[in-house]
Amino acid sequence: MTEFMYMNELSPQDAEIYERLLDIIVAETNLDRRKLSMSSDIDDLGIVGFDCDCLLEAIQKEFGIDFSSFVFERYCAPESFFDFTAGS
Repeated sequence: MTEFMYMNELSPQDAEIYERLLDIIVAETNLDRRKLSMSSDIDDLGIVGFDCDCLLEAIQKEFGIDFSSFVFERYCAPESFFDFTAGS
C-alpha cells in the first residue's frame, strides 16, 4: 500500500495529527521529510538514545501524552559510543 493510499484512509483530523507528527520528527531529527512514511520505524530511521528521548519529549509536549510508564530501553536503542580503550 502506498503512502498516498494510507493518507486517503485517514480522517481530516488524523491527517492533521500525522502532519504535525512529521513536523516534529523533522524538527527534532533533521531527517528528510520525504523519507518518512506511516510505515517508518524509529530504528530504521537511526533515531537512538538522546535523540529518541528528545523526540519523545517534543511529542509529549505537542500532544499532551503521558510517557511516564513508557519503557524507553524496550523501544529505543541506546547511544553507541566508540570504545577508545579497545585493543589497548
